[in-house]
Amino acid sequence: MAEFKQLLEGITIVNIKKEVSKDLILKAEEITKDIDYNDYPFIALHLEIKHKIWTMDNFLRNRLTEKGYGHFFISIEELSKHLYKKKQ
Repeated sequence: MAEFKQLLEGITIVNIKKEVSKDLILKAEEITKDIDYNDYPFIALHLEIKHKIWTMDNFLRNRLTEKGYGHFFISIEELSKHLYKKKQ
């Protein structure tokens, strides 16, 4: 149970409509409209706070990369470098 509580301490719930500007929401909707509209909240949050998106949704990642938005994403290799520190 302690591990679960520790995990939850690192999670933040974001209300996109309250915490992301309307302009960025509209931009995210435009970016995703012909790919997968349901993914616009992730794109809007990226635009607001510049976080990297880690996803297994290859269709989304590939299509956004084709549109010039490949820099929105982080690979599992890059993510692993930040998460796993070698113990000495």
